[in-house]
Amino acid sequence: MISIAMTTYNGELFLRKQLDSIFNQSNTDWELIVCDDASTDSTYDILKEYESKKTNMKVFRNDKNIGFKKNFEKAISLCSGEYIALCDQDDIWNENHLDILMNNLQEGIASFGNALIMDSNDKLSNDLLSERDNYYVDGNNEDKLYRILFYGNPFQGTSSLYKKKIFDYALPIPEQIEYHDA
Repeated sequence: MISIAMTTYNGELFLRKQLDSIFNQSNTDWELIVCDDASTDSTYDILKEYESKKTNMKVFRNDKNIGFKKNFEKAISLCSGEYIALCDQDDIWNENHLDILMNNLQEGIASFGNALIMDSNDKLSNDLLSERDNYYVDGNNEDKLYRILFYGNPFQGTSSLYKKKIFDYALPIPEQIEYHDA
């Protein structure tokens, strides 16, 4: 089973679209674990509305804001699946998102995808995240590869899937790391 670790904070404007895209996945063997970081808008109400209709969704709320890194750490720690997919509140997943990541994982420990950039009107561009951030390395530029792997963030969490055991090593997220998915 896949656990989807999602965090939210004041995401009422886009949360329903992401939740709908998750519940429309072609892969149905998953649970959704959501940790809300003390939102002050209607985010938590939206989450509770969905949770009341879905048996594979669990919602947790922090008493105070702990920040996105610690919130992801908490969400990951609450996951029970053998695999964990990270999820942002403002994305929209293709219906085969989880299937693609699972098929690419095979015997590995992690699977990473790419993402098309979407505008504020939900229109897809032909602009890939990897190209926008200029993460392509042809293998001959060791300096650039080192900078990307150790100082960049080439693998966006929302387009990744991990075997749960990797988090035995990755948690807690070190304070000096800027992003949870770095």
